[in-house]
This record gives sequence, structure tokens and C-alpha cells, in this order.
Amino acid sequence: MGICNGKRFINMAGIGFDGEALKSMQTIRWLGGILGYYYAIIKTIILFREPEYEIRFDEYPVIRKKLLLVQIANSSTTGGGFKVSPRASINDGRLDLMLCDPLGIFRRFLKLPLIRKGEHMDQPFVRHETVKRVVVKTYKPVPAQLDGELIVADQFEFGLIEGYLAFLY
Repeated sequence: MGICNGKRFINMAGIGFDGEALKSMQTIRWLGGILGYYYAIIKTIILFREPEYEIRFDEYPVIRKKLLLVQIANSSTTGGGFKVSPRASINDGRLDLMLCDPLGIFRRFLKLPLIRKGEHMDQPFVRHETVKRVVVKTYKPVPAQLDGELIVADQFEFGLIEGYLAFLY
């Protein structure tokens, strides 16, 4: 199980873009289902402006830059069936960090189908790492989502609680 700022999540956390999309989704629930989800995504693609982040993970050098997407995944698929972190595994004892460089609005629309299918990992604007811990700082509070729950902060500390959940299937 993942943990961020003391809150647990099983699947995925997204900072910035994901949080903005979720904020939109909460205001248009009346559309419902996949239509509401796509409306929120399209609105966010058009209006979202990348914040600057400071990201520390494991023993790697600090990353300081603007990013379109910061995702911390414990499994491969998120809302609406998007395979944002297709290499993530819920039972490997690691989190998958996926960073996406800024893209113009046209390129965002162009690349969306790749992300839906999980075919974006080799794109030059994507960085993927498997990590134990991640600290993400922003210079102003930004929205994020933890398994669809909205939180707002200027620092997000991620880790794992190993062996917390046991499933028989």
C-alpha cells in the first residue's frame, strides 16, 4: 500500500494535472461515467499550466523543473482505463514514478491515445523510475489525487507500507 502525507492509497497518485482534472470532475458529476471523465480531461488538457516541481527520490540528484504530469503508481491503470504506468506492479515493493515534460495543447491531444494504451513510455518527454520513496515539492499549493481523493499541498511525501494488505484471489 502506498502512503502520501499520512494518507493511504492502493493504486495511484497524481500531482498537478491529475488533481486539476479531479477538481473539474467533482463539479460535473451530473454528466456521469466516462463522458464526465473525458470532459474533465479535455478541459484540463486545454487549461492546465505546468507548475515547477522539486523532486527527490532514493539516491538520485534532485530534479527541479516544470512538469505536465507527476504520477506515483503502485499499479498500472488509473481512471477511465488509462495505462499511465504500464510497468507498475502492486506486489514488487516499489513505487513507479512517471514524469512528463511540458507539452503544448496540440501535442497533449496528440499523445493522449498513447497514454490511454500505455504506449508512451519510450517517448522522449517521459521519464520513468522505480523507487522506494519520493518527495515532491511545489512553490505553491497544487491539487493532487490519491485513488480519486482530492488533496492540496505544496509538499507530498510518498512511501510504501509493505505487507499491509493481503489478498487471496
